[in-house]
Amino acid sequence: MSFGRNVEARARSERAAALREVLIRDVPEVPRYRYELAETYLRSAQAREAEGDLAGSLADARRAAALFRSVPKLIGKYLFFHGCTHALIARLAGKPEAGISAADMEAEAVQAIALLRQAAAVDSLAPCAFRGETVLDSLRERAEYHLLMMDVAFPVDPFLGGAGAR
Repeated sequence: MSFGRNVEARARSERAAALREVLIRDVPEVPRYRYELAETYLRSAQAREAEGDLAGSLADARRAAALFRSVPKLIGKYLFFHGCTHALIARLAGKPEAGISAADMEAEAVQAIALLRQAAAVDSLAPCAFRGETVLDSLRERAEYHLLMMDVAFPVDPFLGGAGAR
């Protein structure tokens, strides 16, 4: 989601990243600090992309992906954010200013869908989480994304009359 305040968002992301990097350095055994730093880099990547800094966006997105991969077991919403990170990288692929080839787009999109599917399987993410996340726009035309959205929207137990819906 974007509110057009990208410069402010990036400045806050940079401050949050600096604070979280200290936490990771001082208390490396707490995975939550890595999750949160990775999400911070994802949001910074989005802000940089909106500002037109595609190379900076890619660098932040790659930092986020590396941090997500460094945590042995990601919990649901962070699997979701990891998927969002790869969706952003897929969106940047092929744009000359970004510095990532168009050939990488498919692999990044496939990785994003796989992570989003895992996130949906382990956490009851509401369909609105997927709809509201603009970084997923690059995936919305894909058949696999439509199938994923049908799975997310389908009630866990359809015979409960909506009580088991996500």
